[in-house]
Amino acid sequence: MPTPTADLNTLILGSPNLNPFIAVEVVEDDLRCIRVSQSAIAFYQDLGLPPLREGDLLCERLPRHKVQQPYQLEPLYESYRRVAKTGVPWQREICFKGGEVNGEYTIDAIFEVSVCQLIPDQALISWRDVSRERGYLGEAPDVARSLAALSNGEMQLYGQPIFRLSDMQIVGYEGLIRWPQGDGIARRPGEFLPGLDEAGYALNVFWFTVQEALKHLQKLDERLAIAVNLSAACIAAPDFPKKLGVLCNEQGVDRARLEIEVTEEGAVNPASEEKLREAATWHRVKADDVGAKFANFGQLLHLRGIISVLKVDISLIRGIAEDDGKQGIFKAIAIVAETLDCKLVAEGIQDEADLDWLKANGCGYGQGFWLGKPEPFPLA
Repeated sequence: MPTPTADLNTLILGSPNLNPFIAVEVVEDDLRCIRVSQSAIAFYQDLGLPPLREGDLLCERLPRHKVQQPYQLEPLYESYRRVAKTGVPWQREICFKGGEVNGEYTIDAIFEVSVCQLIPDQALISWRDVSRERGYLGEAPDVARSLAALSNGEMQLYGQPIFRLSDMQIVGYEGLIRWPQGDGIARRPGEFLPGLDEAGYALNVFWFTVQEALKHLQKLDERLAIAVNLSAACIAAPDFPKKLGVLCNEQGVDRARLEIEVTEEGAVNPASEEKLREAATWHRVKADDVGAKFANFGQLLHLRGIISVLKVDISLIRGIAEDDGKQGIFKAIAIVAETLDCKLVAEGIQDEADLDWLKANGCGYGQGFWLGKPEPFPLA
């Protein structure tokens, strides 16, 4: 039986010995490990799991979500077996969710997974963790600690690129707040922002993101913009539109380069509409989570002339290439966008098939881990 070498890993991802990989062979309805790289052994150890060994049956050793949860049309484990039997290579970027690790945090990461056939009924599986975000277990940080982190520079603004799909050029970034920890893992906004919002500090968070965005806009190409998320509490602030203008002028940044993203609950009421209309005189205003929070197209009509971009929610984009129901909803949103004279952005593009479908069906812009992950500024 041929023994896989590290060179096979080079052929898949171009990184010899840097990415964990295992070789498997088909045994009846299962896969058995015939080679486990040192990096794969270390990977399991880092997660506090018993080491993967040669001779182990993969179905017994893989986390449950890899065996049972479908990705596109089949569970990930079935993709492994299919490649080993058919020889058709497979590569995808996948979000793994759930699973307690060492009692400290849960996996909620993005991996690049590649599978290629060695000889009939054998395959090499390689993967690479391309996200450093985890959800910590236990209590969320208290408000005082979160507020201190916001004030003393512990939190950072990351940028996720937004692409024009016709030529795959970056046209701007969405600004996303992150709280890096000492171990290199970043706390997600859902762990600390709700506490700050409930305690009345939503404005502190918003003005922090605005100040950070303006600082980075000074260094970015003048053709690029950064969008920041705006909550209902921020829109209600009496000086909201005026202060945005003052800050842009102080930093010497064209107001058109600072964009605003709003959700349904923050935008659809008379007072909010008036302030957003004033802000839209200088700033591009985007409707976020269209198809999820913006579930009622009629509500978007109230924002005609204010909203200039509709961002289609990830729940409708993920797997759209294989889901005719999602395709139908997307096409309906595209008609609404055309009626409102709005550009269309697809959020959460996570594989090439979805990207190709969106391009073929007239989606002008997109973002997602397949195209570019949130990274700390400054970005090229």
